Amino acid sequence: MHDLIQQMGKEVVRQQAPNILRKRSRLCFYKDSLKVLTTNKGSKNIRGIMLHSRQQLEVQLHTEAFRRMENLKFLIVENVHIHKPLEFLPKNLILLKWPQYPFHWPSEYFAKQLVAVEMPHSCIRLPRLFMQCRLENLTDIDLQGCKFITILPKLWVPNLENLNLSYCENLVEIDECFGYLEKLRIWYLNGCIKLQFLPSQLRLKSLYSFYLTGCSRLEKLPHFHQEMECLKGLYLSGSGIREVPSSIEHLTKLNTLILHNCKNLRDLPDSIYKLRRLRELWTSTTKLRPMCNSFDSSSEGYELYLLTMPNYFPALEILSLSSNNIVTIPESISRFPKLKYLSITNCKLLHEIQGLPQSIREVHANNCMLLDTQSASRLLNQVIEMTGILPNRVCGSARSTNYFPSETEDGDISMDRQFSNYFPSETEGVEYEDRDVYRIMIFWGTKMPEWFNHQSVENSIFFWAGRKFPKLVVCVVLGREGFYGSVDISINSYKKREYEHIRHSGNNCNLHLFSPPQRSLQEHLNESNPTDQNHVKVSYRIHYQNLVDVTYRNANGIKRWGGST
Repeated sequence: MHDLIQQMGKEVVRQQAPNILRKRSRLCFYKDSLKVLTTNKGSKNIRGIMLHSRQQLEVQLHTEAFRRMENLKFLIVENVHIHKPLEFLPKNLILLKWPQYPFHWPSEYFAKQLVAVEMPHSCIRLPRLFMQCRLENLTDIDLQGCKFITILPKLWVPNLENLNLSYCENLVEIDECFGYLEKLRIWYLNGCIKLQFLPSQLRLKSLYSFYLTGCSRLEKLPHFHQEMECLKGLYLSGSGIREVPSSIEHLTKLNTLILHNCKNLRDLPDSIYKLRRLRELWTSTTKLRPMCNSFDSSSEGYELYLLTMPNYFPALEILSLSSNNIVTIPESISRFPKLKYLSITNCKLLHEIQGLPQSIREVHANNCMLLDTQSASRLLNQVIEMTGILPNRVCGSARSTNYFPSETEDGDISMDRQFSNYFPSETEGVEYEDRDVYRIMIFWGTKMPEWFNHQSVENSIFFWAGRKFPKLVVCVVLGREGFYGSVDISINSYKKREYEHIRHSGNNCNLHLFSPPQRSLQEHLNESNPTDQNHVKVSYRIHYQNLVDVTYRNANGIKRWGGST
């Protein structure tokens, strides 16, 4: 409906002067816009031009094509590459959208009425007049990927709301004035690999999200003013910062703090414990202190002071400690009341996990090769406890094609005669907890737990279910070959659905366990023409292996897999 209304509006404008382009108020059709801009046939009647090509084209516009369009307010040029720079741009523009503009702006150009500038991946430099004029209407700037911008100078933009300078690879310095923009809401500086100097203080009262990911030469963060109460997300992954200022305590509404892979960062300030609303924390250093009496003096192991203070982070739901030199996850982590996701991937000195909270839904412990067997068993027991699966309860024997021939169902499946005892045929009164919760655990290992009663080295396993779908846990033993794939479930050969995506980098063997929400499985069953005995097929597909876009039936990335019901 929206597209139809838009087309109707364009046609109404075209009918204003169907044969005389310069008399129209707007030029929206590609051929009409191109004709005016290549022949210099513009006029003061034209208030908007859109030159949009579905495919990348090279054309040559008249260098003074906009000279006569003194009332032009809207200019949008997309997928059109020009060979010569323009000598003039309209000074009354409100919207200037021209991605990949290949030249600098005209030296004398300034447009004090601008509301939005969208020129990503362009070759522009900010002209001096642009710096000197008062751009009071400007609310949006998108100059991401503009490699000729080296300094963001002093600009008068008091109403700026969105500033995107991401991947300006030669940007080094940002003027102090940008630390006092009271209406700025979102600021992107991610990927500015040469950025070294930010404003010394940020007093951005409306700032909601601040992105500094990948700013590897940025060593110092600004002081955060106490009026920065709106900031919700601070993203510093891969930056070169050496410390987090104690003024971070002023970010009282912060709920996401990303400090992953900050290689120069050695510690966090005590004031971080004042972030009572923090919901997501990713860090490679979390108030670490050396272990005592656990290893000799040459040990590089650490314990996490942060994890001994669960009361300080009552809202924490997501915690990533990947690539830390930690030795122990203490029992106190079980007292984090809302923690759902924990990543300890590549913690290569980690020996022990003393506990996990009941709220946990996902644990990633890839490549923790020193993790003791007791901790691994504790993780498995957590799966059992969360899902309600009873280990070694055999409700049937899965048979995979070719490997386990059988006389039933064309050699695919052989089931225990006690099957009906385990699956009630009625669903009335059944209640489900955690309706939309997936439970996932990934940790180092090479052997599937014996209590998985359906196992296979082929790409499918089968079992039977009654009218109530049983609780299900699927385990995949991942080999040393990387791949991206999915696990699908079909019931009665009807409506196959993807229930899990697996992205495995290879190099190390890991176990990937997951348990789909039982309510989702039950709803799937109810939509699959259910009877008292329903045939369930669980299968995996490899979409990409070694970055080659080929689908494989058998993958070296999966050594063995199975399910428990």
